[in-house]
Amino acid sequence: MIKFARAEKAEKPKKQYVEAIAYFQAIILVIIAFMQLYSLQDFLAILQNLDLGTRSQTYLVGCFIIWAEIFSLPFLLRMKLSIAFRVFSMLLLWSVTIFWLYLSVWLTSSIQDPVESGLLGGIVPVDSGIQLFVFAILFGACSINNIWGLWPLKRNKLAKLLKMN
Repeated sequence: MIKFARAEKAEKPKKQYVEAIAYFQAIILVIIAFMQLYSLQDFLAILQNLDLGTRSQTYLVGCFIIWAEIFSLPFLLRMKLSIAFRVFSMLLLWSVTIFWLYLSVWLTSSIQDPVESGLLGGIVPVDSGIQLFVFAILFGACSINNIWGLWPLKRNKLAKLLKMN
């Protein structure tokens, strides 16, 4: 028997303020993704200048980051989704957060002069110094708060799964 995924409403947030922070982070992600897509060639050239790998690897990383920023929005906006896609969207939010945090720490520690980070594409220059690091820390704090407050798995089902093992 084949079971198809059913779209379900998201559970209520643990606290009232979590929903507001999730909407704020979603707005930030929309702005970032729009700026990166609007200047995609410049964004990919900036990533190429950072020496993240070969040209094709850099292009794949750049496109994945934009894709992950867009597909992490359904989790933050608490859309009616299947549980599997909600978890997948949450994992994409984690990957975006980890990428920008890693890039900010790596650029700050390894390169002496601040270079363009590509956070807002090629339109608005965001240097790899304090600006990117502060953004990454604040974005990470919002992500941790939203993942805690909007946890997609139902608490009683998770407890049953843990007791079975």
